[in-house]
Amino acid sequence: MVGLPAEEFERAYAAGYDVAAAERCGAAIDAGAIRHALVTDVERRGNPPGTADKAGRAFDKTRSEFTQKLHARPDYCVTEYAVPPERLAQYAKGDFSAAR
Repeated sequence: MVGLPAEEFERAYAAGYDVAAAERCGAAIDAGAIRHALVTDVERRGNPPGTADKAGRAFDKTRSEFTQKLHARPDYCVTEYAVPPERLAQYAKGDFSAAR
C-alpha cells in the first residue's frame, strides 16, 4: 500500500491473512477487535499521521481478498490451515511482533 512503511504493511498483511484463515476454519476470533488493536499498535509506536489508518485498510483488504479465495477451497481447513492459536491470542492482546 502506497505510503505504508514495509514493516507496518507486513504486520497488517500477516494479521489479515491469519484472521481470514481462522474465520474460514471456525476459530472464535473477533476480527474487529484485532483490527482495532493493530491500528492502536501502529499509533503507539509513533508512526506519522495517517499510517495507522493505512495499516487498518491493508488489514481489511488482505482479510477480504483471502476470505474470498479461501471460500473457494473447501479442503483448506483440513489440508493447509496452520495458524497457531498462540498467534491469534498474541493479536488479541495487541502484539503484532514477528512470530517467535
